[in-house]
Amino acid sequence: MGRLMKRNISEKRKIFSVSKVRWHFFYMKDNERNGILLNGILITLGLLAILDNLISHWLLGLHRILPNPTLSTYLEVFLFILGLVLFVIGICREIKGRRT
Repeated sequence: MGRLMKRNISEKRKIFSVSKVRWHFFYMKDNERNGILLNGILITLGLLAILDNLISHWLLGLHRILPNPTLSTYLEVFLFILGLVLFVIGICREIKGRRT
């Protein structure tokens, strides 16, 4: 019985250490590549939201987010501002990362 308990504990430690490695792999803060990837994602999502709202929603009027024009306009403005914020955060993080 004692050996079985020790074996189960060692297997649990192995599983825990593997999960720690996976957690560390996905959430590394010191790795430079993760910062670059996150900056690129923020900049791309920001530009996508800005260009989508400008071109397809406002200039061409291809589609609306909601059937109600008033609510749709508010939501589109909110998404445009959110895209602008994401873009600015990504650019600022990239500039800060290149300085160090």
